[in-house]
Amino acid sequence: PANTWAQSIYDVVRTYKDSIKVWHIWNEPDWVPDWHVVEGWKTKPPTKEELTRFHGSIFDYVRMLRIAKQASLKADPDALIATGGIGYPAFLDAVLRYTDNPTDGAVTEAYPAKGSEYVDVIDFHYYPVFGAKSSDPSVEDFIASKHKLQAVLDAHGKKVRGWNVSETGAPSAKTTEYPDIGSPEYARNYLIKMFTTAQANGIGGVDWFILSNGDAAGKSAFERMGLYDDL
Repeated sequence: PANTWAQSIYDVVRTYKDSIKVWHIWNEPDWVPDWHVVEGWKTKPPTKEELTRFHGSIFDYVRMLRIAKQASLKADPDALIATGGIGYPAFLDAVLRYTDNPTDGAVTEAYPAKGSEYVDVIDFHYYPVFGAKSSDPSVEDFIASKHKLQAVLDAHGKKVRGWNVSETGAPSAKTTEYPDIGSPEYARNYLIKMFTTAQANGIGGVDWFILSNGDAAGKSAFERMGLYDDL
């Protein structure tokens, strides 16, 4: 009862188990203000200071996965735990190679398993504004992103129960942030191609970001990814 994270997971899963089976843990835990720091994660653990949105170390994140796995299964034996909208293969590699041991992520009697034991589904985010600038190359780059994550799983001998994309989107207008991409035709083409291609490549679900356009018209590309105008 003193473990508020465990209690929260248990209560939520027990309440919604008839409607929800896949639970992704945290939103973008590997978000960083400067992507260059990610290069170091291939050989060292991501630190609390680097993970400025998560505000914890990789060992903390694996701990959250471990508790979420145990508490969710207690509430629903069919529950599946997913990564939380990750973006970097190097972060997934760190999840799979470290335990929740706060000292160094090593396997001990108290910390018997690495993060790979607590992940059932890979959930990741993909936004084409960061890469290719038309719908066909955007979808190709999206699938390439999945393949990079799959390569990490293969390197660790890890098999997952499924794949999910909890955020993707394309702007329907050019913005000062991304002046070289964005139109209704581009957004529409990307949406149709992305959803069908995802299904064809074994991705069970895709969530579009976002339903309604925001107020920052002409400034942020993310404010122009809605399916509708601001209602």
